[in-house]
Amino acid sequence: MKLLFVSRSTPFHRLGGMEILSWALAKAIVLRGHQVEFLTTGITGFLPGASVDGITVHALDCAAGRYSKAWWSKSRSVFLDQYADNVDLVMGVGGGAHGVLDAKIRGKCRTPVILQSHGTPWGEIVSKLAVRSPISWAGAARNIPYLVRDWRLGHYSGIVSIGPAVDEALRRKPMSKLVHHTPVTMIENGVNEGELRFDPAARSRLRQRLGIGPSTAIVVSLSRVILQKGVRESLVGFARLVSKRPDVAYLIAGEGDAQPMLRALAKDLNIADKVHFIGPVSRADVPTVLSAADVFLFTSLRQEGLAIAPLEAAASGLPAVLSSHLRLPELVARYAPPTEPDAVADALQATLDSAPPRNTTLLPKRYSLEHATTRYLQLFEETISRR
Repeated sequence: MKLLFVSRSTPFHRLGGMEILSWALAKAIVLRGHQVEFLTTGITGFLPGASVDGITVHALDCAAGRYSKAWWSKSRSVFLDQYADNVDLVMGVGGGAHGVLDAKIRGKCRTPVILQSHGTPWGEIVSKLAVRSPISWAGAARNIPYLVRDWRLGHYSGIVSIGPAVDEALRRKPMSKLVHHTPVTMIENGVNEGELRFDPAARSRLRQRLGIGPSTAIVVSLSRVILQKGVRESLVGFARLVSKRPDVAYLIAGEGDAQPMLRALAKDLNIADKVHFIGPVSRADVPTVLSAADVFLFTSLRQEGLAIAPLEAAASGLPAVLSSHLRLPELVARYAPPTEPDAVADALQATLDSAPPRNTTLLPKRYSLEHATTRYLQLFEETISRR
């Protein structure tokens, strides 16, 4: 098969879950003998038609990493000129292929177009309104136009929901009215276990660099450092854990605008000496950060589609403490209401007291990249056959 992935952003724009997962899927498909090209927004320093990991990247001259009128127009035009008669199927990552779909709606091509849905505008609105922040509430208002734009959902050849939360959202009102009769298939996000395997040597090196002893229990969070991700709630929950178990440390990995507030809060809670802000982490360094820890903490306030970080932690052999609304079937995890710090601390304590040996993965097969790739290829072949 020859496939075209259409996305506003890639790992060369930013390292978000959507970007990481779609690129990993494309790499895995190429390794199985198929062709994949990426059509995306502008990337500074990228040569036209550059190839990375066996994937040709076609970056258009429009605002990087953003939806815009220029993106919709240029992606549609380039698709019709260069791809409409040369690819078997298009997959839009998020709403990336809405412009391409418009060409199909107008009868200018017959190429099947599938949407990989990482969430819904309605879910984003609900999530942002749940955060006690005027900035977040303003962000909810900015999602309303995306809800209107999703009238196109009923015109896709198929929709892939990347987890139970997204699947349920697409099947209930108001989104079900927009999806109409488009078939929805749930294919859960998958991560590469081999790339995330526990590394005892890396564990020792990072602990030594941070001045953390081998017997100290480490809690780690890996996400964007923004209020919606529940980073404030994680820090307060960790502070309650310190009062019960002093020999602990907390690694906060990632970047975001909440970091100054968290640093000040750590001082107010008298735990600044136990909290280490790692900053942005490259893909190559993710296994090291996870290997250094003993439990993964993710108290997101969002209605997450299917967050990648808990899956990566499981692949590294880390048990998790997650928000009670983020139920991930089969994952080794305890759940706690993110706004109840004592419950978060109790879950961390119980997890540390019963942590399994770190010499094996805890990732269920359903969340493996290999399993996801097989499911996607089956769906692509079935969709092409109905063309």
